[in-house]
Amino acid sequence: MFKKYRLEIIIFLIALILRLAFAGIVYGQSDFNYSRFLGKLKADSWHDIARNLVNNKIYSDNQISPDSVRTPGYPAMIAVSLYIFDSVWPFLIFQVIIGSLLPLLGRKISLEITRNNKISNPVALILAIEPMGIWLSIMLMTETIFTLFFLLFALFFLKFIKINQEPEARVYDNFSHIVLAGLFLGLATLIRPTTFYFPIILIIGWIIYWYFIKHKLLLKYLFAFLTIFSIAVAPWLYRNYKVFGTAELSASQAEVSFCYLAPSVLAIKDKQSFSQAQKNFFKSQGFENCPRITLDKAHWFQSRVIEVSKENPKALARILEISLLTFFTHDGVLNLLSYVNATEPSGLTARQIAAQPWPEILRTARSLIFSPALLIILARALWILIFFLFISGAAYGLIKKKFTVFSAFALACIAYFALTTSIGGFGVNARFRFPVNVFIFVFAIGFLREIINSGKDRISGRARLLILTQKIDLDDDVLGFMHGWVAEFAKRCEKITVIALSAGEYNLPGNVKVLSLGKEEGESKIKYLANFYKYIWRHRSEYDHIFVHMNKEYMLLGWPFWRLWGNKTTLWYNHRYGNIPGELAGLLANQIFFTSPFSFFSRNKKARQMPAGVDTDKFIKNIQAEKIKNSILFLSRISPVKKADVLLRAAKILDAEGIDFILDFVGAPGLKDAAYFKNLKNEAQELEKTGKVKFLGNVSNNQAPAVYNQHRIFVNLTDSGSFDKTILEAMACEIMPLVSSRSYEKVLPPELIFKEDDEKDLAEKLLKVLAMPEPETKILGQKFRQYVLASHSLDLLAGKIAESFINLKDVVK
Repeated sequence: MFKKYRLEIIIFLIALILRLAFAGIVYGQSDFNYSRFLGKLKADSWHDIARNLVNNKIYSDNQISPDSVRTPGYPAMIAVSLYIFDSVWPFLIFQVIIGSLLPLLGRKISLEITRNNKISNPVALILAIEPMGIWLSIMLMTETIFTLFFLLFALFFLKFIKINQEPEARVYDNFSHIVLAGLFLGLATLIRPTTFYFPIILIIGWIIYWYFIKHKLLLKYLFAFLTIFSIAVAPWLYRNYKVFGTAELSASQAEVSFCYLAPSVLAIKDKQSFSQAQKNFFKSQGFENCPRITLDKAHWFQSRVIEVSKENPKALARILEISLLTFFTHDGVLNLLSYVNATEPSGLTARQIAAQPWPEILRTARSLIFSPALLIILARALWILIFFLFISGAAYGLIKKKFTVFSAFALACIAYFALTTSIGGFGVNARFRFPVNVFIFVFAIGFLREIINSGKDRISGRARLLILTQKIDLDDDVLGFMHGWVAEFAKRCEKITVIALSAGEYNLPGNVKVLSLGKEEGESKIKYLANFYKYIWRHRSEYDHIFVHMNKEYMLLGWPFWRLWGNKTTLWYNHRYGNIPGELAGLLANQIFFTSPFSFFSRNKKARQMPAGVDTDKFIKNIQAEKIKNSILFLSRISPVKKADVLLRAAKILDAEGIDFILDFVGAPGLKDAAYFKNLKNEAQELEKTGKVKFLGNVSNNQAPAVYNQHRIFVNLTDSGSFDKTILEAMACEIMPLVSSRSYEKVLPPELIFKEDDEKDLAEKLLKVLAMPEPETKILGQKFRQYVLASHSLDLLAGKIAESFINLKDVVK
């Protein structure tokens, strides 16, 4: 178990040790006196409310008037500890443990957003050592417990989004995730009222998402989410209605804006300190200090804030700018250091230090360098850098079209907290940002990785690639896709050299050079071999990495030279069964790529599962295309391994039952399959005469999207070892695939998978799909395309291929 969860255990222990050490130092500096220690931790009135709940059965911090600023979740948890143990120690221990688990929760959330351990692991580590998180873990303040519930909401909401993008989400409901998301957001709101209006953001996003996805259950999910959230907060709203005559959550917004935002605006306007402006403002309103605000009077206080803001729009804009900047750049180190008496404030501002004589400036600078104040300066500089990386990461994702619905959710969370806490004016600090630090770190570290990877490419020349493949031909019916692959790879490479057995028509970018071994000219195998060695030698200075596509022979022939020259070698091999040449090629390659989980190399330590590489810009639904009624498509090479005969027998069963359909066989036999094709044609004679079966011959890869768009059902009969890309092309065009390969069991619902070599089961499944109403097939088609976009697009494949070269370590230099 330790080995499996080693990283998680290490991160948890780092976080726990740091938090316990900090608590121990603070307790020691309180002379190990519980009362003094508790006095340091009581940064707000939560403990007083909890004590009054236990002793006096009143929700108040003064035993006189009921509180309407603080929501009940946090003091109720403290009250349990006080009631059972008459001590806050058990609750503090619980809170420290929760604070130590938050980095692991942050790691899971970042994995849901990025699917990248190289981003999620640093996020977790930073969350474990981040000073504000350490400080908040022992303070009697809401942030740690609030963040737990808020991140649990985020995790289950992201899981909900993820499942709704998968085709099989139609088969089973996803209510458990959305119900838990609503529950945890409701509990978070009862801990701290900040998130009370967050469902409004989700509703807007939900409607937009539903508009594009048209998932028939999305509105039901929304209703379930809002219902659970409302049930969670309803008792507290009812309490406030009974006590204060208004069903609102909290008066905290009125208190914060009156005590902090309005004085901050006046401080800017009158060019005076915040404390002086606050004092003057309170006095002008008839108060000595920040007044006790209750819900029944909250609207009067808010009206005063609105009045001050309207009278000073420029000062308000300046305060909002300052508070937003503070939200993203405040470090929180001073809070931590002040609790262990480690700060040595000089009492001088930067301007005052600069006005001193040079010897005094040097002495002051030296004292800062050798004091904890340096940590504060470095931490502030670090957060400014993180803010820059976060903004750059978000912009980069939008510009490069790498922005997903998960990224949008993360950015919405950050924006919501930044905007709602801006009413704190000069009172905003790192506490307010703490719940969304995980999302900020995801963007920042993700962009930093992009910079590092880009730098590696430029420094080491890793973007120069040699591709060896069977054919480069834009019009080829089987291998035409390779043309699109090379074009997409060229976007990520400085230079690409392609060596193909034969070359036909192609139109590739200027950084691609195509070299043919000469099959199209009828050259001999000896000539092929001579050309192969001539090309890899003559162009050896133009490539650093080798990508061998399917043809293992290239790896065996070229490896001794590539090894000598220090090139990285990768092999794309997706066959179910291996042989001695294939095994040897896999042994020689630095890395092996495959798509099917049944591939021969799927369990090899050097193997990496890849997207299938579907050009989703080309294979897309054409809404103007007119579909043939009850049309069934077979698009492949016509050979025994593709089992066209099984489909033909299933068609005969449908015909015998009087079903109206049209079956188009698109493809042609190879030279070795002429007899198989002749038999197939003979068996199909009767159905050909009635027009139910047609043999249309080959179409190029470029013409395939139009063929897919004319048909309603696509049938693929390859064995489970295959992860046939034509299935994904059909799904990208939003037509119904019927397959026998078990490789698609986790992708397609059971009604779209038939038993291998079983024409009766295939005929039954065809009947069911032909009977599907159009709205249902439309929803399924949209889900299928979303799956291909998310898991098998050409853009995704090209990115992973490029990343694999950067990450390979076993290269001889």
